[in-house]
Amino acid sequence: MPTRSSCWILVWFLWFTVLCVLSSMSHPGPHIDVVGIDKVEHTLYFCAGGLCLGLALALGWLRPAAPGPRTDFSLFRMALIVLPLGAAVGWLDEWHQSFTPGRSGLDIYDWCADICGTAISLLLLKPILRRLPATVQKA
Repeated sequence: MPTRSSCWILVWFLWFTVLCVLSSMSHPGPHIDVVGIDKVEHTLYFCAGGLCLGLALALGWLRPAAPGPRTDFSLFRMALIVLPLGAAVGWLDEWHQSFTPGRSGLDIYDWCADICGTAISLLLLKPILRRLPATVQKA
């Protein structure tokens, strides 16, 4: 797993680019006839985006100057950045879909799934960061 903040920032921008491409497609994949599957897709996708952004922050800006265990970051400070950004990107995605032929945008439940996925990513960050070596350098 990359341990430099800059790597995770690039991965997050790639994630965002793929999101924009998928939002521009009239039919972004095979139709799966399961009730609520789109909410699961939104949740999982935004969880991945939140993890990328959270890792970038934990390994970079929000990381303390002195090396230490990966549990020394503030989940609260990270949530103040990651959750609003995830919510804003989710709403931007919904707004963008409203202009795409064949798509229904501005779905409040899709947006809620985006926020839930971002929140879940914050819960997954602490165990992930514990596994990183304590000597990981800031990017």
